[in-house]
Amino acid sequence: MSPSQPLVDPDTFKRQLGLEIERARRYRHSLGLAIVRLDQVDRFLEQDGKESQACLAQVTETIRNNTRSSDLAARREHNAVIVLFPETDLEAARKACEKLRGEVLKLKPPRADVQLTLSCGVTAFPEFGETPEALVTSAEDCFRKAHAMGGNIVVTAQASGHASI
Repeated sequence: MSPSQPLVDPDTFKRQLGLEIERARRYRHSLGLAIVRLDQVDRFLEQDGKESQACLAQVTETIRNNTRSSDLAARREHNAVIVLFPETDLEAARKACEKLRGEVLKLKPPRADVQLTLSCGVTAFPEFGETPEALVTSAEDCFRKAHAMGGNIVVTAQASGHASI
């Protein structure tokens, strides 16, 4: 585990993503990118107020504590988090997200009738996008598929254009 790192603001993340893509291209490295989100976050926030905010903070802390110091995470709209995995191929990024999903499952929510689950959409440079926009779109597509499949799953980009679990 790495020391806890703060989430960066979206503009910083966007700049860093562009720099990491340039670096990956120059040194012929892979670069993983994932969008992760608590599956039931909207319902949870509507029903539980302050308790849900504390729980979301715990989920964010879990994400930060279970990524490497070289990884970068930022908050996205709809309470999602986007994570950049430098020098990481698709399979390694998938494994990192499976680890995050497992760690979130271990968390205790404020209510016994709620199970915290995480959906992840994972992609990689250069296979599934060579620009920041293309990579983010690929990760968003995979995330939407994970969410549509009922959540609590990691979906990765595939060469056929279809996502894989």
